Amino acid sequence: MVGACHVGSKSKGTYKKRRSYGVIGSKAPHVLSIEERKNVLETDQMFVDIGASSKEEAESFGVRVGDPIATICPFEVLLNPKLLWLVIGITELAATLH
Repeated sequence: MVGACHVGSKSKGTYKKRRSYGVIGSKAPHVLSIEERKNVLETDQMFVDIGASSKEEAESFGVRVGDPIATICPFEVLLNPKLLWLVIGITELAATLH
């Protein structure tokens, strides 16, 4: 389950005792209808791109639907060293400002 995360976030998981990294993705915005773009993206509409070219290749890596993942969300020091900010990316930040 992807859980509370942002599209474009890096992720990591362990499959068959092997760590793998990926990026959380979704259907590309340019192929969504105008109505779909207005809706909040549900977690069942997201996926983790691990670089596999097919379902069979992903399965050969030991990946199964429902395997747990963790998002990689490092903290960064901003120009004001007294403040810390969770790096969520320009896209997600812009989306929260609208």
